[in-house]
Amino acid sequence: MSYISRRAAQVLLRPTVIPLRSFSTPTPPPPSTASMADVNPASADAAASSSKDAAPKFSPPAIFPAPVDPYKQPEPAKASYSETQLKLVRGLAKMMGYNSRATTAIRETRRMMTGIVDAIERDRDFWYEECRLPPTYQTFFQLHLLYVLILLPRLRALPASIASHKHPIPESQTPDQPRHTPDVPPTPQSSVSSILVKPHYDSYPAEFINHFFELAESQMRRVLGRGERERVVTKYMSEMAEQWRGAGVGLDYVLGLQSSSQPADVELADAELASWIWRNLFGSRGLGAPAPGLVDPSMADEFGIKEVEMTEQLEQVIRFVRKEMARLDRVSHRDVLDGNIGRWGSVKDA
Repeated sequence: MSYISRRAAQVLLRPTVIPLRSFSTPTPPPPSTASMADVNPASADAAASSSKDAAPKFSPPAIFPAPVDPYKQPEPAKASYSETQLKLVRGLAKMMGYNSRATTAIRETRRMMTGIVDAIERDRDFWYEECRLPPTYQTFFQLHLLYVLILLPRLRALPASIASHKHPIPESQTPDQPRHTPDVPPTPQSSVSSILVKPHYDSYPAEFINHFFELAESQMRRVLGRGERERVVTKYMSEMAEQWRGAGVGLDYVLGLQSSSQPADVELADAELASWIWRNLFGSRGLGAPAPGLVDPSMADEFGIKEVEMTEQLEQVIRFVRKEMARLDRVSHRDVLDGNIGRWGSVKDA
């Protein structure tokens, strides 16, 4: 076979490839800019300007930690349970030690800490607007520490052992509402359990302080942010623990003067209490007018008036501390163990 014959055979036997787009519906070409401008020049200019002025879309960064009070209880959901379900839950709670002395101390002192958080929030205008305390973490810590130290002597005065009520399920969350069933008599503790567990005057103050420092650490992590190193948080919390010890010793000294048999010590108690409150609260706002030349001379009288007002505010805080300690002294041991310490009063009403 000659070369021409072989070439002709290859051409005849070669498969023909048909493009698929030849069977599809032809797509019309997009209109040109010139044609769009000819049809509607105003719309074309508006589209061009809007494409240039449109800002790029972006998602806002997430806020961490979430600005939520860790002691604020969520709104209870309305639900109905059958009597069988309630009996089952109560039985499981009894098996898990829901009404044991250790669990009750943790639960009831948490309610006490919740009452303190709510009381400070109610008097927020007095502390930050009238008293002009700086809105810092140090002020947050010292304000809550003030209420904690007011309640702590009452918890240390609890007896070692006392008959306890059985707390029903569900229960209220505020410390001014009773939690136990009034018609159910308290159950006395056995002699064996009284020996194996901590006395009330140890367990309740310890759990109460634990809740306080959990709140303080939670607020500190909110202030420092997510990326702060754990070593820094531990260092700051150690400093807060030192402030708690120092403030506790100072208030114990004041209470010791108040209960002294010497009239001179009793008269000195209020002055020492005023000094203690100023060091822990009002000292953070500063004292005295600024040096000449730093402010307008017309504002010098304003600084003097505010310092005079501070003495009146300091007196209000002293009355508040005395009034709340007297109120807590009148609360029975049974109510304190059940977390029913009552509602904190307002500083303005002291």
